Amino acid sequence: MKLAGATDVHLVKGWFDQTLPRFTPPAPIALFRPDADWYDATLLCLEQLSPHLADGAMIIIDDYYTWDGCARAVHDFAARQSRAVRLSQRDNAVCYLRWPAGGRA
Repeated sequence: MKLAGATDVHLVKGWFDQTLPRFTPPAPIALFRPDADWYDATLLCLEQLSPHLADGAMIIIDDYYTWDGCARAVHDFAARQSRAVRLSQRDNAVCYLRWPAGGRA
């Protein structure tokens, strides 16, 4: 975070399933980069934190091309949204999407 020049960082220590259900961020999340690897953890991160995303937030899916469980969780999450969620990629290595204005996609 220091290398990125981030000045307003909030870290929460603990397992996703224990910390996320009771976590409320101090402000809407503008950049969300879950690094959860596995299906259950990735889906939990997406489901628990998506209500806290700012309009137009960038979601970078760290392990989309590395772990099948991660990719399946992203697709399952996207399928549950009321509007289409479009995945994009950069240099065939980074999967990302922009969270729509108004919350739930």
